[in-house]
Amino acid sequence: MKKLTPIFITLILLFILIIQNPFKIGSVEQSFKPALPNNAMMQVGDEEDPNARWEFEWLRTRNPQTNEIPRNIRLKEINFVKSVPNRSQVSMKNVQGGASSLNTLNWNRRGPYNVSGRTRAMALDVANESTIIAGGVSGGMWKSVDGGATWKKTTKPEQLHSITAVAQDTRAGHTSTWYYGTGELIGGTVHGPNFSAYYKGNGIYKSTDNGESWTSLTSTATNKPQSFVNAFDYVNNVIVNPLNGYVFISGVYGLRRSMDGGNTWFALLDSEALNAYYTEITMNSKGVLYATLSSRGIFRSADNGDTWTNITPSSFSLIGRSVIGHAPSDENTMYVISHTSKTSHKLWMYT
Repeated sequence: MKKLTPIFITLILLFILIIQNPFKIGSVEQSFKPALPNNAMMQVGDEEDPNARWEFEWLRTRNPQTNEIPRNIRLKEINFVKSVPNRSQVSMKNVQGGASSLNTLNWNRRGPYNVSGRTRAMALDVANESTIIAGGVSGGMWKSVDGGATWKKTTKPEQLHSITAVAQDTRAGHTSTWYYGTGELIGGTVHGPNFSAYYKGNGIYKSTDNGESWTSLTSTATNKPQSFVNAFDYVNNVIVNPLNGYVFISGVYGLRRSMDGGNTWFALLDSEALNAYYTEITMNSKGVLYATLSSRGIFRSADNGDTWTNITPSSFSLIGRSVIGHAPSDENTMYVISHTSKTSHKLWMYT
């Protein structure tokens, strides 16, 4: 039997490669769709799925109508980037139009670095803006007294590190008092295939030494990390009334108010009975409260939450979480961005 020559072997291997390879030889980029796992019981993205990464990339870049990655998409991407105005072009346009140049906006990193979790809570000390209080979803609370040049961790190793919101008592003589909320229900990257791995909280923490140390408020701590108990387990926001120091929180299935610095709390807006899974709350400098309840709408209160007025637009639809805030230039203007369906969000303005 004659020996196969190296050239003949090479041709055979090339022929097999062409048959098995879904891409065309010589093409820079071609359309393709990855094969799904053969195991019908395996979920796409499951940790046992060997094609999970491939499937993820395909889902990100495919054309949803054809389920294929468009041909020459990389070339189209490069051409699009070339058409986007650069910094100098935008700056010149602003100067010609009378606006300030973007060249005056200089951004510098302010840390802290190499800390786990997104920085979701941050506030400047009203008595000294060089003092910054910042907390991460799983990184604890941090403090800087030099505008972010240096940082120190102010939560103890044994304290809960899942921080989601922070607020200061801005009244004269009370600015050393701070509160932070814990527990993130939606937003993390460790939810798992069934969205069940959350950063559970354990109530509200309070500082009376301007953020140097923090104490758990026993009135809010459930001390049951294995189960959901009340609104304090997952806190979306914490605010303090600048007129009287009342503390308000919005959490899962509930809005709460404390009139004694966090010793006792009262439920607001009957949010549990309304079955409002997502709640948000904010307040302007005049003490006017605004709150959103998923599947219920938007509400306003001018008496610290004793009574509420439903200000929900007739065409408003809120099934998920919302975020609300006031315009710094005019506190009579309030904005709401809401999750209105599985695929859309809407921005509303209230005056």
